[in-house]
Amino acid sequence: MSENIEDDILTKFSLPHIFFSQDTIEQKKMFAWHIASLSGEEVLLPSSSAFSYEGLIAGLTAAQIEYFAKNAPAIYKKELLNAISQNYKLQEILKIVASMDEDVRMGNTENQNRIKNVIRYIRDNKEAFEF
Repeated sequence: MSENIEDDILTKFSLPHIFFSQDTIEQKKMFAWHIASLSGEEVLLPSSSAFSYEGLIAGLTAAQIEYFAKNAPAIYKKELLNAISQNYKLQEILKIVASMDEDVRMGNTENQNRIKNVIRYIRDNKEAFEF
């Protein structure tokens, strides 16, 4: 087996939820909808680098982030905290959730409120995410 094929297989196993393109807002939104449907345990399946993907963060729920804060390895927490600390990523996350709300119904802000609560939780509990 060639090294590239082995790397591809390892990547598919270590990043099962993100082994598809994340280039457009629609792709990121589909990923966010998928993440929102997962349990807390399932959110921890990808490697820590997955938490730099805006679509993953845009899909996080309050229950998932609480589970994450209690059970995620430190490197996962650091990656998530780093991602929401970058303004350009935060702006992309907000675009994704606004688009999710448009899919549900015009004038709906449920997903925008959800992600704002998730980000507030992370920031309010920053110490838990730094160590």
